[in-house]
Amino acid sequence: MRLAFAFALLICQTFPGSGGSTTEQTLTIKLVLQEQTRVETFQEDFLSIAKAKVGSGVDSEASFSMVDSASLTSELLDKVGVMLRIYSRMSCATDRREVKALIGEELQFALKEVDLQIEEASNVIANTNNAGLVATAAKFRDELREIKKMLARPY
Repeated sequence: MRLAFAFALLICQTFPGSGGSTTEQTLTIKLVLQEQTRVETFQEDFLSIAKAKVGSGVDSEASFSMVDSASLTSELLDKVGVMLRIYSRMSCATDRREVKALIGEELQFALKEVDLQIEEASNVIANTNNAGLVATAAKFRDELREIKKMLARPY
């Protein structure tokens, strides 16, 4: 019996989604800020690629397009973070309920925006010859998919 309990405890600690802490499964301000920092790093990377002027004019345009995409994503995450901070500081149950509904609506909008950014990254990957840009855009697209999962979490 003790062995079974110890094994179950080990599984819960090893795999957070298996019944362990739900903190890993909720949308938090900390997660949003971490993602925003990663997106801003991608924005800097895309800007560096664009400034290097490697490849054709199309590649340069694609680089700047990805700078814009990362910028929009960062702004979106900032907006989500602000909403979560406001919500976390509210004490009135009625107000929290109403604001939670508004946040839910905004998160649905954010999910659609992230889908558009994923599509933009996919287009750049498909239509660009600059290997550095393609590799960075592919990593960014993967990050956007993680952001989409994160935004779909309960808060």
